[in-house]
Amino acid sequence: ARTLDEHLRVASAPWRDVRIVSVLLSILAVPGTWLLTRRFLGDLWALLATAFFASSLMQSDFSAQDRPHGMVTTFVLFAVLAAIRLRRRGDVGSYLLAGVTAGLAIGALQSGLAVLPAFLAAIVLQEREQGRASRWWALASLSIVALCVRWLYPFHFVSDADNVVLGTERGESAVNLSGHVIFLEGFDGSGFRRIVTSMWFWDPILSFACLTGLVFFVLRLARRGRPLEGSRRKDLLVVAAYALPF
Repeated sequence: ARTLDEHLRVASAPWRDVRIVSVLLSILAVPGTWLLTRRFLGDLWALLATAFFASSLMQSDFSAQDRPHGMVTTFVLFAVLAAIRLRRRGDVGSYLLAGVTAGLAIGALQSGLAVLPAFLAAIVLQEREQGRASRWWALASLSIVALCVRWLYPFHFVSDADNVVLGTERGESAVNLSGHVIFLEGFDGSGFRRIVTSMWFWDPILSFACLTGLVFFVLRLARRGRPLEGSRRKDLLVVAAYALPF
């Protein structure tokens, strides 16, 4: 490199490469959305939900950043899909697939830990039918998750590293998690309001559609009692096991 532009291009190459990988992995969340919504809705409604997601400004913005927030959406989606498959089939392959997808979700970002309740719900809600693998295979799934954590978070396993430090930042009590500062005073419930306002700021149409869909779901539930038959209702509980705690 000789000119300033060439130096800047070379210096920014690692971040550009990370952004390209982030975009490519984040795009996979679009078919993932289709696969998930089609389990509960007709093809047309699933296509509409996928179109809403694909046009989300929030997802588009995070997907192009050199951070894992876009790609974690993809891994979480496929981890939930794998949990549903595990609940339905309960074979050895499903246990291994659930472990790999959950490990990648957690390895992409710490918030991926929220997929573990869905994994647990999938095991609890299984029908005990002939041909299903022993639930002890869940230990193999968790072993895969542990290997992914060891592989994708190597800095947590350095003996002299202070990965979790409890102290003060800017005069407030805080936890420093590998350089990410979490202010403890912020856990006052205001985050719920911030989530709603952020969603409305980024995707007002999608937010309105979600609110409308929720109202229709509650009305249908009140009129019919159970809007889904047994199998799909259990699948919905697996999804809720991720979404509600998160």
